[in-house]
Amino acid sequence: MTERTMSSENRVIAIDGPASSGKSSTARLLAQRLNYKFLDTGAYYRIATLHCMRNNIELRAPNSVLSAVSCLVKSSEKEVVAENLSVGLHTGFGVSLDPNLQLAKLASQNVTAQIRTEAVTKCVHHISSNAGVRRILIELQQKIVDDYARSGIVLEGRDTTDVVAPNAALKILLTANNEVRALRRAKQSGEDVKITAKSIAVRDSLDLNTTNFLKTSAVNSDIVVIDNSNLTIYETVQKILNLVFDKPLRFVLYCPLSHSIGSK
Repeated sequence: MTERTMSSENRVIAIDGPASSGKSSTARLLAQRLNYKFLDTGAYYRIATLHCMRNNIELRAPNSVLSAVSCLVKSSEKEVVAENLSVGLHTGFGVSLDPNLQLAKLASQNVTAQIRTEAVTKCVHHISSNAGVRRILIELQQKIVDDYARSGIVLEGRDTTDVVAPNAALKILLTANNEVRALRRAKQSGEDVKITAKSIAVRDSLDLNTTNFLKTSAVNSDIVVIDNSNLTIYETVQKILNLVFDKPLRFVLYCPLSHSIGSK
């Protein structure tokens, strides 16, 4: 089957959307189906959060956080070892790009479970809202996308469609209504639905201060909005596969953006 909407130069698919819209599960399954790499951009902020917490960095002190994350990224760049490369990591800090392997590393230690704890979840907004940290991590993520633009990569997370990979061949905004999102999160966490709904509302409010995915989708005609409130994950993935293989959309040649990041 030929990828009609993908050129040989640009096989980048970016999936954006609010919390509990199904971005991660959809993007991972899509990458598996296409045999593409998979990049969970949000995991980098979680790893950075864990790093700061372990080193007793005051999370409400932006300069301290920025300094800590900057040092983490610089030191990890020297940790390019065969063990990391074998599982798809560029350094000792990051996530595996293999869609069949959930693995996050910090200082070459496996922290896959630790970055998903409630403690990290409650604190990650301090990191993701730091403009300097966002700049550093977006640069890192753009380099990864550049490396796999031709062979194929699916990335998911906030601002992937307008900041991290605005030249992606296919840009998806995945949405779902608030009730469905709360039910999904509650099923995952085991929390009461009402409590979960409140936490999602708080997360949405925080996102509006640091991301533009909802605003951008309203004006960018090249972003495809998919409401999956009444869709299974498999039906959602199939909708995206239909876009990849069947519908002729307009695409641009992928342009590396590692040195042209916005102010977010």
